[in-house]
Amino acid sequence: MAKKWRRIGAWPENVLIQAEQDERDGKFQALVGQRILVGFTFKDHEGNVQDHAQYTGWIVAASPEAIEIEDDETGDVFTIPAILDNLTVPAPGRYRLKKSGRIVIDPDLYTTFDIYPAPEGYVADEDEDEIGMQA
Repeated sequence: MAKKWRRIGAWPENVLIQAEQDERDGKFQALVGQRILVGFTFKDHEGNVQDHAQYTGWIVAASPEAIEIEDDETGDVFTIPAILDNLTVPAPGRYRLKKSGRIVIDPDLYTTFDIYPAPEGYVADEDEDEIGMQA
């Protein structure tokens, strides 16, 4: 089941300023309806790779706070950080998801994130997973 990933702490000021400008320019709204391939690399506190996960789905909402994606396999909605510079347009073709072997043809966008455990002593809000995310 896909989870709702949440960032830990505040975004740097320059990221917030850029997100506000992107919203004014209509860039977030233009993402809605795009098919996206999302890759997560899970790492321990030292940066060692522990696991990988890949999801594909349709962007159903986008704002400076988050990009919401409906997983096209499960129908669950999950979020990723709204960092437009982290979105790339992949070359047309067939992309095989490593764990499931499922093939995705011609996704509109691609992005990856490194996921770290929450720092020692971090207390998550009720609706927040205890992870950290880095684009």
